Amino acid sequence: FSKEFFELVKSRLNKDGVFCQWVPTYLFNKEEMTMILKTFVTVFPNTTVWGVDDMEILFIGNNGETPQPVDEMKRLVDGWLSEQKIEPKYSLYLNTDGLDEATRYYTGELNTDDMPILEFYASRNMLTR
Repeated sequence: FSKEFFELVKSRLNKDGVFCQWVPTYLFNKEEMTMILKTFVTVFPNTTVWGVDDMEILFIGNNGETPQPVDEMKRLVDGWLSEQKIEPKYSLYLNTDGLDEATRYYTGELNTDDMPILEFYASRNMLTR
């Protein structure tokens, strides 16, 4: 979930390429989730956030100048899920307009390769929950 990883992914995408990052919400608290989202949005400002179930979400960002229409993103997610033989059970949590509100009050650091703040949070959280 590092900024450098997301930048590497973005550099490999076509002009209007799309990237989906799965995030297991059960491993992180709200502040850690906001850190991941803020880090992702720094690289992919045109992001939508989708809830798969109570324990997982998807961040979907594109490499284009403008956000992908939500209907187009839904079509892409449906296609991927059907290829995996997974019944589509998800909902849109945030579109691009809601990202600022979701990350506005986060004042912490971004997760980076040289400062991997999240490195041990998942293990710690598994033990303390």
